[in-house]
Amino acid sequence: VCTVLRQQLELGQDLSRTSKTTTAVYLLFVASFLSSAPAADGPQLQDELRKLCRLACEGVLGRRAQFSQKDLERLELLHSQVQTPFLSKKELPGVLETEVTYQFIDQSFQEFFAALSYLLEDEGSPRAPAGGVGALLRGDAEPRCHLALTTRFLFGLLSAERMRDIERHLGCSVSKRVKQDVLR
Repeated sequence: VCTVLRQQLELGQDLSRTSKTTTAVYLLFVASFLSSAPAADGPQLQDELRKLCRLACEGVLGRRAQFSQKDLERLELLHSQVQTPFLSKKELPGVLETEVTYQFIDQSFQEFFAALSYLLEDEGSPRAPAGGVGALLRGDAEPRCHLALTTRFLFGLLSAERMRDIERHLGCSVSKRVKQDVLR
């Protein structure tokens, strides 16, 4: 939050307009990270961001906050540029060997990236979240109560202003079909 507010002040932005919601602040934080990277790394960073979002979504849907080194290797995130700012590494000494786990810098970031995963992927793509956005929003509310924050982030990201920010800062356009599915 402080990073985003400082950057917005340095740019002479009106904080009451640019940082109204948690969704806006998180999106600005991700955008500031992406904009600080060299332009040549842009496409690779976008791909890594999609993989990070996929990891977050798998964790949220599976009610997991910790990930193994194998999880990161499977998604080609180990030693990626997005690992350091958004994932923290924990080494737990064991009897025979040290266990290494990773988790998002905050649970709410995992929820944010999980919501973003639905917007950055088409449902038909092989890397799209299982069942697509419909699976997140359909059915009984009781079994999905742990997805409340993810759902709030999803609707926050679907505002016209946030969708423009996603396109401008992340270089990704949100599928109109996904937006229609969510609104339906």
